[in-house]
Formats: sequence, C-alpha cells, structure tokens
Amino acid sequence: MPEELTIRWCDDPAQADCLAEFFVRHVDPDYISHGEVQLGRAADLRHWSPDLARIVAAEIRAATGGSEPGKRILMARMRTNLVALAVVSFHAGGGTSFAILEDLVVDRSLRRGGIGARILEWIEQEARVDGRRSVFLESGARNLEAHAFFERHGFHPCSVVMMKSLD
Repeated sequence: MPEELTIRWCDDPAQADCLAEFFVRHVDPDYISHGEVQLGRAADLRHWSPDLARIVAAEIRAATGGSEPGKRILMARMRTNLVALAVVSFHAGGGTSFAILEDLVVDRSLRRGGIGARILEWIEQEARVDGRRSVFLESGARNLEAHAFFERHGFHPCSVVMMKSLD
C-alpha cells in the first residue's frame, strides 16, 4: 500500500462536483442497491439515473454543508490525486450507536492495492472513537467482488432486502 495515501473528512461543499464526477466515473450498474433506487440515483436496479452526478453532488453538498448532521464525506488522496471517496453516517438511539458505510468508491485502476482496506480501517477507528459499536453497509446484489472484499474484512450478511416494482 502506498504510504502517501492521505485520508480525511471533507467539510468543503465546493468539492461536491469533483467528488460526484469521481463517483460517476468509478461505479458501474452492479454497484446499484435498493438505496440507490430509493435516493433516485438509479432508475432501477440496472440503470443509473441520467442525473447521477447532479444528485450525488447535491448529497455531498448537504453533508459537507452541515444540513445532514451525522453524515460525513471521506476523501482519500495519493499526492494530490483523488483515489477514493466514502460516505459514512453516524447514528445513535434505539439502544445502540452505529455507523453506516453508505458508499465506498475506489479508483478502478487502483483497486486490489490496499486502498479500500486502509479506508475501512480508518472509518472503523473513527467509529470506535465516536463510541459506535458496529458498522453496517448495503451492497448491490450483483456486486460480488465488493461482497468478497467486505467479507474478507469482517463484514457478514445480517439481513435480506427485497423489492417489488409496481410499474
């Protein structure tokens, strides 16, 4: 793993368009889960919204601008190049405190090089420091490489989400 990787939270709404463009360049339809459909990022489980960049940029602006308390945007850079981003939300209540890894996107050309693992470790440490007891995530049913990655890093399935289209 390159040592020049820097990971930090982004609190600058001006980064939203750049981060959204990165997201769009580095996800494919297998990434789509029910969350993407619910948020309007995807038209269905196989097709991204034509407005994906605008939608993601608006989400990032809301998180970095403070209008979504508890949601944080992570940026990872090697030197000055953006190589990954993540969206993490922190929750408390109902008897437990937890984090949700809403998105983790690594530059396609750098996958399998340890960047994702370093980001997961960083997020887990931030969650522990913040008193969180677990980290949840969802992943598209066809995103098998991501499932294997997360399982290698200690995640395991804990539920099944089902959907019925009414169209």
